[in-house]
Amino acid sequence: MSVEINVQSMQMVLQNNLSEEDYTEAMMQNLLELNEIRLDALNRIKIQKAKAAKCYNKRVMAKSFDREELVWKAILPFEMKDPKYEKWSPNWEGPYQMESVLPNGAYHLKDLDGEVHIRAVNDKYLKKYIPSV
Repeated sequence: MSVEINVQSMQMVLQNNLSEEDYTEAMMQNLLELNEIRLDALNRIKIQKAKAAKCYNKRVMAKSFDREELVWKAILPFEMKDPKYEKWSPNWEGPYQMESVLPNGAYHLKDLDGEVHIRAVNDKYLKKYIPSV
């Protein structure tokens, strides 16, 4: 003698007792709730990203240079070494003078001779020039 156990969830029992119109309305309600859940999740992600950015930006030191100020420029790419000096190759070159300030931390530089460089340089590859005595 075999016994068949049929256990249904409350949702299944309720769905089986609904008319077609009521069932369609219930499914549409679930879709609307799903959109709200997705929007809530998106808002939580935005809040978490803002917290992470705030935490990261606490340690970031903003650089700004004035026009006509003297700066050092990093030698790019960093791995490129002069075979003559090998590991004692300089990491910075210059000094250069600021020619113009561009948006988002970019600058045009010029040599002390007055020759303007065509390519803009990001501020993360620049540091202030402090003349030695």
